[in-house]
Amino acid sequence: MSSSGKKKKSQKYQNTKTFNPTMHDTSRRTKQIMQTPVQGVCSHCRDVIKWKIQYKKYKQLTQPGKCVKCLERKVMQNYYTICFDCSTADGICAKCGKESDDIDRPALTKSQQQTEDAAVERELKQLPERKRRTLLRYSLMGKKEPDDDDTGSKSDTEEHHLSTDDESN
Repeated sequence: MSSSGKKKKSQKYQNTKTFNPTMHDTSRRTKQIMQTPVQGVCSHCRDVIKWKIQYKKYKQLTQPGKCVKCLERKVMQNYYTICFDCSTADGICAKCGKESDDIDRPALTKSQQQTEDAAVERELKQLPERKRRTLLRYSLMGKKEPDDDDTGSKSDTEEHHLSTDDESN
């Protein structure tokens, strides 16, 4: 509190326009920074990084950073502390390191998608016909895959009827 007891005045000049980061700087670097995707972080960290980008406070990395999990120089984005591999494996935010449900993961590239599809196809070819059809049926229906340790002695409908009878009693 001030000793005079007077109230502080409000801001003399109010901003009439929002800040435009490309008003005086139209370089390639600025355009590249504005198009930088913010992925692999929680919502709070995403908002912080987007604020930095919006108000030209974001500084690009000149060299890869060191990951705090695997201690390798694989952190390619500024303000991140954990590399992409460690954050996806552990399911944590790449900036703050906290577990969160709202982490936005980047989509797979075409080459990564093709390699993953090829691996799934190889695994399907190695399965017996009955299990292969079961997996394909479950994937088409969008249901959870069956457990591998299931003996298969009872059919699915019999198990469903038995489980509903047990719940009702």
